[in-house]
Amino acid sequence: MGKIRPNFSATVVALILGAFMSFSAGAASETAESLTFAPETIRAVFDKFEQALVIVEYSVEYYDPGRQQNVKRDFYCLGVVVDKTGLVMVRGHVSLPNVKPFNIRVRLSSGARYDATVLQKDRKINVAFVKLVPGIGKDGTKETFDLPFVSFAKNPVLEVGDEIMVVGILPEVLNFERTFVVGHISSVIETPRRVFVTDFPVAYGMVGGPVINARGEVIGVIGYDLAPAEGGEIYIRYGYPLIYTADLFQHLIEHPPTEEQVRQEAWLGVFTQPLTDDLAQYWGLDKTGGIVVSTIMKDSPAERVGLLRGDVIKVFDGKPVSAKEDTDVIDFTRLVRESGAGRTVPMTIIRGGKEMRLDVTLTESPKGIAEAEKYEDKEFGLTVREITEDLIIVADLDPGVKGVVVDRVEGAGWVSLGGLIPGDIIKEIDGKQVASIEEFKEVLTDIKKRKPKEVIIFTERGRRTGFLRIEPDWKG
Repeated sequence: MGKIRPNFSATVVALILGAFMSFSAGAASETAESLTFAPETIRAVFDKFEQALVIVEYSVEYYDPGRQQNVKRDFYCLGVVVDKTGLVMVRGHVSLPNVKPFNIRVRLSSGARYDATVLQKDRKINVAFVKLVPGIGKDGTKETFDLPFVSFAKNPVLEVGDEIMVVGILPEVLNFERTFVVGHISSVIETPRRVFVTDFPVAYGMVGGPVINARGEVIGVIGYDLAPAEGGEIYIRYGYPLIYTADLFQHLIEHPPTEEQVRQEAWLGVFTQPLTDDLAQYWGLDKTGGIVVSTIMKDSPAERVGLLRGDVIKVFDGKPVSAKEDTDVIDFTRLVRESGAGRTVPMTIIRGGKEMRLDVTLTESPKGIAEAEKYEDKEFGLTVREITEDLIIVADLDPGVKGVVVDRVEGAGWVSLGGLIPGDIIKEIDGKQVASIEEFKEVLTDIKKRKPKEVIIFTERGRRTGFLRIEPDWKG
């Protein structure tokens, strides 16, 4: 069985700490309250980490409104090997709801290239994962990986002024040579979650790179948050590079989010906010935190069990809930997801100042945008997909919206000439309701049999609705 061997021990952090200990006391000097890098330490860190950096190449196809057609483009980005078996963490932009990457190849530091697959992206953090596909050896058996990888420190202490080092790659014109940058933590942002801001710009080849502090700890990776329009959910684009600490994604490394695993995530069906001290004081509650229910989703486990807006969740599945900040809500969401679909779990809530217990039966997380059913009609020149719960959240749609959403339109096609664009929601065609992919297919099948001179499509675009006149060229 073929085996790829690393050039250094898999336990990267241990090696780094060992290198630090071998230096003189001045290698990483602590003055005042901040730590700084000594020159020789920078070289040691760089040598240890460059082998765990890889190049991820991939292609995407998307609709270009300017050219009014689908366009295929090739991209590359930095990847960080986070498990010796070939798990690679990349920037979250690789996997967006409306853009599915394909032709994925990973180039190792040794120069070897492997096909890879993109794993289902977690919805709460802007990183994604790809998994290397092992090759077949001459003896007909699959190769096994034993790659250099990065391990992350647990609960690192970070303060404004601390010096940090980021390792990344140079552009393709410079042969993807490894590089680094040293800077400082310039600010700490507490909401919507605790993140650390740097005092230096980050080039494309550095996004997703490991961040090391002067204690030799790998504290996380560097990147940018996503705005909701780009596929994010709680994300905000700050305009500055941010450090994602390992506590946000370590569970994904330990349990990679395969497609099957995501479908089995448990779902409660609520929008929530933390019980801040101000809210607790207003409602006359103890200032011990909790989760405030702000919205109940239709046909959700929360609705079926009788959960109400304004209820405060204090205990979930035997675990105390003490959220006081927006960042704490992420922990509650994760707690629900990992509780197990199909289980009935107890909740202790406060309603009207009184404590009560509810037993809720969790269901599987609803199908997401990436899993949505699609249908392409080449004659009309469009692809539509079903409306999923996360699309309703991202696009701020009416929770009860019915229809299909336009995924792609063909440049100069019938519907494109009629003014239909991606993102439009088709609600009716020629007066017939279209509430699902199946109904959409049925209506188009009937239209193709009749071959009318024009077709009227009733759509929703943003918060506005309107009619579009489509003139099919049946002789074309």
